[in-house]
Amino acid sequence: SPAASPDEAMGVAEVPSSTTYPVIRAVPGEHFPIERGFIYLVKEKRPNIAFAVFNEAVSHGANGMLVTREHPNRLRQIHSFNASKILWLTRRVGVDHIDPTELSLLSLEITKFVEGSQKSVVLLEGIEYIITQNDFESVLRFVNHLHDFVLAHDCAVIIVIDPRVLSTRELALLERSGRIVEPAEDAEVKSDKLAEELEA
Repeated sequence: SPAASPDEAMGVAEVPSSTTYPVIRAVPGEHFPIERGFIYLVKEKRPNIAFAVFNEAVSHGANGMLVTREHPNRLRQIHSFNASKILWLTRRVGVDHIDPTELSLLSLEITKFVEGSQKSVVLLEGIEYIITQNDFESVLRFVNHLHDFVLAHDCAVIIVIDPRVLSTRELALLERSGRIVEPAEDAEVKSDKLAEELEA
């Protein structure tokens, strides 16, 4: 099939800007371009689609920043990625370590990175951990601040959310801040079945 334009690929073309955007159904391994000025909330148990999207943006010239709950060395064993800056969410003091309760400091680090790059993408993996270390309202304010910030800069932010760990209300409030990306249902079923077969 002919390649869709970025607008069509994102499902933006058919939706007037005054309405909410449709949910993007992503198939792991299939690429779609992301647009600057948006926060993407990727609802998945493991951040496979999120990393694919991040890597695609980096391959198209964006400077990549990763904020992660998982230790960066361990993350490299699971995912391949090319990030110019990695911040590890941890209470341990160290270089490129960030305390999950220091949301203003995290916000400042993201701001500095984005303002120092011509074009950038930020992947935030570990929002559930940030919520457990703060209160939900503080995290919502942080995400809303990021939303306003990306609108003014040539960047995009990808936030990975495991929908199983948030309440319906929390999820709905977060979803107001960004474009929602969900695994295509049959893709998720296939990957679950494959996992079951491999474990059997």
